[in-house]
Amino acid sequence: MKVTVVRGAGLTGMVRRSELDAAELPAGEQEALLGLLEHAGLAAAQGAAPSPAHADEMAYEIQVEGAGEPIIARFAESSLPDGSRALMAWVAEHPATRSRLAPPGH
Repeated sequence: MKVTVVRGAGLTGMVRRSELDAAELPAGEQEALLGLLEHAGLAAAQGAAPSPAHADEMAYEIQVEGAGEPIIARFAESSLPDGSRALMAWVAEHPATRSRLAPPGH
């Protein structure tokens, strides 16, 4: 299973894409990731992206592939659930995560 977190918009418009492949994690960390995914509320958020409350508000996308049907959930900063915020922080801080910065649309 692969989890991808895309953060973008804001004033700069730059996009940070962070990917974590659960297959590269030890069993205990795989379980921790599954627990975070379970509490992230992604299935309920799947579908249309919420409109940002203001022009410089950050936008987020969380993609989960390889665990059945792919899940793509989009959030504005003001609508980001605590569970999704915890998942994104864990993915961003994990040493096995691969991240890159790109201009919008890349």
